[in-house]
Amino acid sequence: MKYRVAVTGVGAFIGLGVVKSTRASPSFPASHIIGIDCNPFAVGHSWCDRSRTVGRITAPGYMDSLIDICEKDSVDLFIPLVEDEFILIHDNMCRFSDINTLVLIQPREVIEKYSDKYLMPDMLKRFGIATPETLRFNGENLEQIIEMSDRLGFPLILKPGFGRSSRGIYIVESKKQLDAFLVLLENKDYILQEFLGNEDQEHTCAVFKTPSMKRAYSIALKRQLLGGMTMSAEVVFDDSLIKVCDRIADMVPIEGSLNVQLIKRNGIP
Repeated sequence: MKYRVAVTGVGAFIGLGVVKSTRASPSFPASHIIGIDCNPFAVGHSWCDRSRTVGRITAPGYMDSLIDICEKDSVDLFIPLVEDEFILIHDNMCRFSDINTLVLIQPREVIEKYSDKYLMPDMLKRFGIATPETLRFNGENLEQIIEMSDRLGFPLILKPGFGRSSRGIYIVESKKQLDAFLVLLENKDYILQEFLGNEDQEHTCAVFKTPSMKRAYSIALKRQLLGGMTMSAEVVFDDSLIKVCDRIADMVPIEGSLNVQLIKRNGIP
């Protein structure tokens, strides 16, 4: 049987990886792959059997475009890979079901909770996992922000509450900069976080688990970054990293793959 698989974000590393893996998978023999991206010149289009260009996620009718592609191309399996579209797709799951397209996506609860950079450290801490100290960055938390900066010193790091690929991140080097950012980011959803530093100890881990599996499969990679993205990586055999991944897989109701990024500081992930 020839399965018809649609993949979004085929202009990015992950999209290219999924296309390549689908081609090689014995579960999808001779798959017909439809590549979807907002860039008509995305390299992944040339790796697919058919290419489809859509507007950006914020454009009106974005979801209608995806549904239309899946219906017209008789897509059996739809794999969304752009983080910003995940909740929107969950909001429209019944429309995919109506056209008999199966969507490969994490549960909504997992996406909502673990995409929130303020809630996530607190939840992981409850699992016994070390996390950087984190505060909401706004005027209501001014006393806590001052106390944290006095105690930890600088640099500190500012991040959007929801975000990816190091977009909108600032390194705060002084009290003067901290005061300036309080004004600049007054009406934005930002967090202030302990700066862990040490890019030499950056690791990214791929975790895979399904509800029927007794334990997860994990692989740890020591990575070199460029613009927030992994440019090269070396497989490392480090039990301390795998234990963190196993703990997360035990506590989080994941279905399929999950990415865990961490830094080792004083030997602790």
